[in-house]
Amino acid sequence: MSKELFLEIGTEEIPAGFLPKAMADMEAIVTKELENARLAFGEVKTFATPRRLALVVKGLPTVQPDARLPPWGRPGTSPSVPTARRPRRPRASPVARGSTWRP
Repeated sequence: MSKELFLEIGTEEIPAGFLPKAMADMEAIVTKELENARLAFGEVKTFATPRRLALVVKGLPTVQPDARLPPWGRPGTSPSVPTARRPRRPRASPVARGSTWRP
């Protein structure tokens, strides 16, 4: 079963010359984020007035599909085996007292 997403953003007065780019940018951003979320979707429509930007996405699934994620840890190690702690770097540079340059 698919659902429909309606997103509406109220704005201050937007000049009419900016609306086509705002509509295209909004469609591109939402499309990219839906693809990053692994959501299949159908048609994307944008609408705009000087005080409102709206977007409709049709054909969204009701649940996100399961993803197979890689195990945690370094490559080649088992996820249940803890990895070695990385060495700490020194907090201050080892400069002897009195060896700094003074004018």
